[in-house]
Amino acid sequence: MKYASFLFFFLGAIGVKAQTTYSKHIYFNTSTLQEARRILRTPDNHFLVAGYVGIGTDRDGLVFKMDGDGAVIWAKSYGGNNWEEFYDMIQVGNYCYCLGYSRTFVHATNKNGGSLNVISDVFLVKIKLDGTLVWAKNMGKTTGIAGNTATDGNEIGYRLAPSGQGGVVLMARINAGQNTKQESGIIWVDADGKTR
Repeated sequence: MKYASFLFFFLGAIGVKAQTTYSKHIYFNTSTLQEARRILRTPDNHFLVAGYVGIGTDRDGLVFKMDGDGAVIWAKSYGGNNWEEFYDMIQVGNYCYCLGYSRTFVHATNKNGGSLNVISDVFLVKIKLDGTLVWAKNMGKTTGIAGNTATDGNEIGYRLAPSGQGGVVLMARINAGQNTKQESGIIWVDADGKTR
């Protein structure tokens, strides 16, 4: 019962109208996987939610806007024909930055010449508050051949913060070699999408 009370308090604190139920299910397509990972309040007292939507090996980063009653105002997906997922999102001025990873835009093979689908790049997207894409970029291992380990070349963006000099600073996991070479990366990307 204490969890239900906390959830009711939290929903009231962020401006969601009290109802007899404590949750609302939002389905874009009941045959796909859907996961929300980050929520932000917009200046017009609505909410932006980021995560992913998809099925099998075709997932796209998902952003949707909803009102305080949970009604979806718009929903847009970003990505290609493989996996894209968003882990974090922040608003900077009149723009929103979404961060995660992409497996679509990575061209890597394993040491034996076969494709290595687990390779991913950091995926950063800048959108307007209506979901219009401004730019998208991926960042990761630049070589065309990856190792045979499960995480070699598997870069993932996890957290965002606004930069005092424009754009955003992101924190990522960087895999430059074998499993034991996982490192943290801090990357500044300016408002035009240039890595500084």
